[in-house]
Formats: sequence, C-alpha cells, structure tokens
Amino acid sequence: MKFFLKRLYHNNMNYYKVWDYLWVMSNTKHEIIFSYNSLGGKLNISKSTLTRALKIHKDLNKEKQYIEITKLDNNQYLLKFYPN
Repeated sequence: MKFFLKRLYHNNMNYYKVWDYLWVMSNTKHEIIFSYNSLGGKLNISKSTLTRALKIHKDLNKEKQYIEITKLDNNQYLLKFYPN
C-alpha cells in the first residue's frame, strides 16, 4: 500500500488525498464505510474525481487483491484493505 500511495502522491494529488484518507481512517479490521457525498464534502473533491480515483484499485488488484469495494444500501460503500 505504501508504494501505491507514493505513486499517487507524485502523479495526482487529488487521488492521493482520497486514498490517504480512506487508508488512515479505516478501522482495525482495515475497513471503512463511506458515501461519495460525505467523502467529497470532507475532501472538497467532486464526485467525478472520486469515481476516477476509486477505479484505480482495479490496476492495483491485477497481481493480487489488495482492495475490495462493495456497494451497501443507502449509497454507501464498504472498502476493505487486505494486508500484503
């Protein structure tokens, strides 16, 4: 995950802010529940930028599954980080 965040920091600061927030704010089980509206409001980022930022997890998961995103009720999402 550290390599992924470093790469985002140098390539796109808005994407970095999204993933850094999700990683830091996840609980002890490495999970976080969020909605696009609340996340966009906290980080001052548009919904379209959030959508593009969250699609990056597909590139990271090519070799091994590191991140899983599941849609819940009421426009909320569950994001799980898997340990290396």
